[in-house]
Amino acid sequence: MQTYEILVRGRAVHPNSDDMTLVRTSIGIDKIHVLFDNDEWLDFALTVTFAQGGADGPKVTQSLTPSTISGTEWVAEAECVIPYEVIEMTGPIRVTFQGYDTDGNHIITAAGAPLSVEEAGDVDDGEPPEPVPTISQWEQAYADAMAAAASALSAAAKES
Repeated sequence: MQTYEILVRGRAVHPNSDDMTLVRTSIGIDKIHVLFDNDEWLDFALTVTFAQGGADGPKVTQSLTPSTISGTEWVAEAECVIPYEVIEMTGPIRVTFQGYDTDGNHIITAAGAPLSVEEAGDVDDGEPPEPVPTISQWEQAYADAMAAAASALSAAAKES
C-alpha cells in the first residue's frame, strides 16, 4: 500500500512529494493523506473529488472526516482510499476538496498538480481481480445494516 500526502494550504492543493505516480494495479490499496493548514475547513462537511481525464472522464466524490492536530503548523488531517474508477486507466487524476455548511456556504480548492496513473512494469498473467466500483459510505452502511438484519433473521429462525 502506498499513501500519498497532499497539503491543503488555504484554498490550494499541493502534493507533498515529487513522485505522485500510482500504479494501475494498485486498485483499492492506495490512499491519500491530507493535511489542512486552516481551521476554516473544520466548520464544513467535507468531500474530496477525484477526476480523471476531461469532462467525460470518471469522477468520484467521497465524504472526508478530518481530525484535528495540535502542536504542528497543520490543524487537521484526513485519509481516504483512492477510488477504483480513477485508477482503472492511465492518465492524470485531479484532486479537489470542497466544504458545505448548513447555511449554504461553500468553500473549494483549486486542483493542484495531478496524481498520475501509470501501467505496472510487470504484467501478471493470472486472472485480473474483479473490479468493484467504489460505493459511498451511506451505501456501505445500508449494505452492512441489511447483512446484519439478514443474519439476525437467520439466527431467530434457527432458534424457533
